Amino acid sequence: MAARPGYPLLSAIVGALTGLSQLGVTSVLSLVLAPLMALGVGAFARAGLGTDRWTWVVTVATAGVIVGPTHLTGENLSNALNIALEIGALTPLAFAVGGGRGVLACGALLVASGMAHWDFLALFEAVLAVAFVLALPSSRRDSAAGVPPLRTEAGLIGVSAVVAGAIGPSRSATTGCCSAASSAPTSPGWSCRRRPRCWRPRSSPP
Repeated sequence: MAARPGYPLLSAIVGALTGLSQLGVTSVLSLVLAPLMALGVGAFARAGLGTDRWTWVVTVATAGVIVGPTHLTGENLSNALNIALEIGALTPLAFAVGGGRGVLACGALLVASGMAHWDFLALFEAVLAVAFVLALPSSRRDSAAGVPPLRTEAGLIGVSAVVAGAIGPSRSATTGCCSAASSAPTSPGWSCRRRPRCWRPRSSPP
């Protein structure tokens, strides 16, 4: 729970807004996340590769066919939410690399994906590190031509990775607090049942 609080929080919010039970929310989200991943792939293809409308349709359909039969749609919902947010983060990053805005949106989506599953965000950070290294030659040429370093492709990728990596310390602190709370010793002479504004001592057997 401490490593991936995003999906339980999303499930609780959706349940509170719709009145569905947690089982119903799980059934709905398991059907929604796979199409969202497919649409995210299509949006990235459109923004990053400049595909036309029919290519976008084929891309979305292909991604849906590939993702649909996997266990992500029915079992690993935290992983599915993490992947959907990471794929979604690539679209504003592509807009930012193309000269528009979107680096903050990319960072926010990556932070949200880390809340869904931190371990897989760390893996995605490694992918961003490889992309950063590959973008260095062209970014150096752009910087020599007068482009600000943070507006180059490598600079934008680095900023997004740093913003997403900021969730690491907060995740570690949350994990530490939860571990400390779960391992805190309890006194055998006190009851675990809490009454309003008081704790009642439990009588010891003779």
